[in-house]
Order: sequence, then C-alpha cells, then structure tokens
Amino acid sequence: MEPDNDKTDDADTTAYQPVPRVVLPRVNRPSRLQLVRGPGAPLNIPLAADEIVIGRSTGADLSFEVGGLSRRHVLLRKSGTEYVCKDLDSRNGVFLNGIRIYSVTLRNGDTLQIGDLVFLFEQGD
Repeated sequence: MEPDNDKTDDADTTAYQPVPRVVLPRVNRPSRLQLVRGPGAPLNIPLAADEIVIGRSTGADLSFEVGGLSRRHVLLRKSGTEYVCKDLDSRNGVFLNGIRIYSVTLRNGDTLQIGDLVFLFEQGD
C-alpha cells in the first residue's frame, strides 16, 4: 500500500508569523522595603517620601509594635535616587547585612534589621 501524498498536515502549511515587537514605556518604580521577618510579614512598603522614620511610636511614618524597637529607631532619607539609612540613637541598633551601622547608603538587596523586624531593600528605577 502506497502512502497518500495528497493529504497535507495543518502544521506543515502554517506559515511562521513573527510577533511584532511591542515597546512598553519605562515605568518608574519606587524603592521599597519588603518586610521578610516579623509581625505582619510578608509586607511590601513603597518608599515614596523623602524622609521616613521607622519606630514604635504612633508618630513614626512606619510604626510597628514589636520588641527591640525604639520609638524613633531609624531614619531613611532620600538622596537623589538613593536612600541613606541612619540610626536615630536607638537602644538596640541598626544592622545592615548583619553589621551594626550608624549611617549608610542602602544598596539593592541589602538586609536591614531593626529590633525584631527584618527588611529587604529593593532599589527603584
């Protein structure tokens, strides 16, 4: 029995159609903190303000009721496109990637620990 050569497979007759390239506008994404450990985790916090105080006080911009946190524990200050992290003379200190700091410029992927909270810093566009 000879093969039937008159039949064609649909996959063989479909021509390759390139998908047109779509250029999306660049979206400016703000820097953010991701709370990765502590009450309320996981939590994403966009950093939209030029100065942000994190602490236990209800007057802090980001307020958390957790152990080891001072009323006004740390200040994040925007400098250009970067954020500088400054310890506000807290009792238990601020740790960046496991090292106690007093003032430092945050980099993408840095881990910031204040009291019982651990944050991951993500640099925006």
